[in-house]
Amino acid sequence: MSNSLEQTITWQCPSNLAIVKYWGKYGRQLPKNASLSMTLDAAKSITSVKWKNKEQKTKGISIDFLFEGKTNPHFELKLERFLASISDEYFPFLNDLHLSIISKILFRTAAESHHLLQQWVHCHYVFVLWKKNLPTQT
Repeated sequence: MSNSLEQTITWQCPSNLAIVKYWGKYGRQLPKNASLSMTLDAAKSITSVKWKNKEQKTKGISIDFLFEGKTNPHFELKLERFLASISDEYFPFLNDLHLSIISKILFRTAAESHHLLQQWVHCHYVFVLWKKNLPTQT
């Protein structure tokens, strides 16, 4: 593969609001218990990863990270450490690449968010009534 060859992959994920959050993790970021949550399709994050061969052979992970168009050195370091912890065992090719990661979040307007919140409150109310085994009106 040539050093000038650059490839990109982009994906998007909907936001997820925890109603009952799990407590703690074990292993490689696995939850200790189940949670109850709600997915908001309209509020999503979009992440692109570009990769190319490193210009010079250096040891370790090489990344740039931008969130909302700005650098975030603290998170970049955290991400670099995590990738380093899994690269030797699972993804040894990462040591030969430079990664550019760009992430942003898309949210609806305040009015649309208010409507989503009203829907969530209604769902929560119905859940509480069901939990208490009370009759519901539809």
